[in-house]
Amino acid sequence: MPAELKDLLLISNGFSLGYDDFHSLEAIEYQLKNWGPLEENEEEYIYIASVVGDGEEIVFSKKTGLIYWHDHGDFTEYGTLDAVLEERIEFQKENLGVE
Repeated sequence: MPAELKDLLLISNGFSLGYDDFHSLEAIEYQLKNWGPLEENEEEYIYIASVVGDGEEIVFSKKTGLIYWHDHGDFTEYGTLDAVLEERIEFQKENLGVE
């Protein structure tokens, strides 16, 4: 698990950001026990957030620790959790009318 995600979970243990739900450690563990990791192209990804509400997720690679946007089979690399949070905060500001 990426260090910055560990730090975030120690502080918040999950939170909602507008349309996005960043999972608690318990929710991540539940998902792994009941469904396992997302397997794609010989790689395993762990779900850490549900976004927008239509089946898109934020995941991290077990192999590299990099963060990705998973959109119905397509992966977009963000790299770090900070990059994801910055982009999602900007998205929420634009769509919720927050300054």
